[in-house]
Amino acid sequence: MHIGGFPDPRCRGDTDVGATRTVNRGGVKQVLPTVLVVGIALMLAGCGGAPGPRPPTPAERAQIVHSVHFWWRNSDAFTAVRTLHPGIGQIRVSRLDSHFATVVIRPMDATGEQRVETTKIALMQAGGGWQIVFGPGDTSGVCTSPSPRPLVELYCP
Repeated sequence: MHIGGFPDPRCRGDTDVGATRTVNRGGVKQVLPTVLVVGIALMLAGCGGAPGPRPPTPAERAQIVHSVHFWWRNSDAFTAVRTLHPGIGQIRVSRLDSHFATVVIRPMDATGEQRVETTKIALMQAGGGWQIVFGPGDTSGVCTSPSPRPLVELYCP
């Protein structure tokens, strides 16, 4: 493409994506590798943040709480405590795969007193909702046997 009879410098087809960029500042040439520029951009974008599980977003929290109440009423896992209501404690979402989360549940009576021990369950987001994939009960096997990495992240210190 030509502009006024001269080649348009923007249309040169010789751009190399992996090339280095040379910057001339005050007569001194500095070479900035593309990798360095991309690395800085990724750091500024927040990639590679804090390790370990994270708190849920408000939308995730609402969906998870709704699912826990549903499973409390309908799952055989909660038959023994169905007359109590679930006090929702800490919710954590895996940073490795945000389809996995854990919820701490405290079975409470009508006066708000805890009547049975606290339990922790693992949920997986699938089929339009959060499904119980692990717990309640003994969950120590997650840390001692081969297990999915998101569950290990959520259960093991």
